[in-house]
Amino acid sequence: MIKVLHIIIAHEITAETVELCRQLLYEDDIIALHLDAKTRKYSLPDDVLFHQNFFETFPRIKVYRGDFSITEAILHSFHMCAGLLSDSDFVNILSGQDFPVRPLKDFHTFLAANQGKNFINSIELPVKQSAYHHGARNESFIKGCNWPFDRYPSVFFDRMNASNYFPTGTNSYMLQARSYLFAKNRVIAKVSKHLSSYRSYNLLVHNINQLRKLPKGTFFGGSAWPVLTKQAMMDIMQFVQDPSNKSLMKFFRKMKFSDEFVFPTILKKINKHSLVDSDLMYLNWQRANFYGRPAYIDEEDMDKIEDSNAFFCRKTSMRSIELIKSNLFWQKE
Repeated sequence: MIKVLHIIIAHEITAETVELCRQLLYEDDIIALHLDAKTRKYSLPDDVLFHQNFFETFPRIKVYRGDFSITEAILHSFHMCAGLLSDSDFVNILSGQDFPVRPLKDFHTFLAANQGKNFINSIELPVKQSAYHHGARNESFIKGCNWPFDRYPSVFFDRMNASNYFPTGTNSYMLQARSYLFAKNRVIAKVSKHLSSYRSYNLLVHNINQLRKLPKGTFFGGSAWPVLTKQAMMDIMQFVQDPSNKSLMKFFRKMKFSDEFVFPTILKKINKHSLVDSDLMYLNWQRANFYGRPAYIDEEDMDKIEDSNAFFCRKTSMRSIELIKSNLFWQKE
């Protein structure tokens, strides 16, 4: 029987996160919850906290959007839970704002029929042609963006180019910058976030941060939240710990939105023949906001989700969860 380790990276304990945990406690599945260390006071209901298959991962790390700290939290969870899985089991990486859109038993059946496969969106970088995530294109997002580039990011993968590559003629250099300038100072981060809507500020940030050449090899961008086999999980841990990859991992730590590069690039290097170009996740990029975050799930998404190959969706509010429970077929059994 397939067992799934669900790793949840949550910034805080919300009603949505609690409901996600309750849904994932299915049969012998395991939940490893990493809670952002910036959250000091929190509580979990007893039916989740004291469940035999629920674990909190330690040490807790301060997690920032688009920062390597997300990957670091996932890697710590790998180490903590590796011994709880058999060779045929899977690892499902989620955020605290995700939710299943199909029954967990269907997810298990699907994984049992696809043993040895790893599910992750990935594309070679820099993107050389228009790329689409679930066919999404957002014209208002294009017009609203104030990036210091001639070509505005219209979709998720275009954003990867705009966020990480600085145009320098025929060559591309990757920015040595974290997700936000001064992100780890809360006061300055708020000011920085406000100013980031201005073109002149973005140009200043790019000029402040030193550019450096890419290490040798090909980079891939894509999903930061894949569904992996245990073997892939072990291979990733071995790759990260290998001294010969130290310089590459150091480079990853300084990348902007590095969480969207680390797993696609590593998996392409070590196990590319096992990859399926789908993260089994539904997101609505058509209503993405200025900062490139997908929209909250709403009524308009119900039919699209049902027609997709997704088993999970992002981002959800409690209203989104109620819509999923009321409308999608996994509640109509």
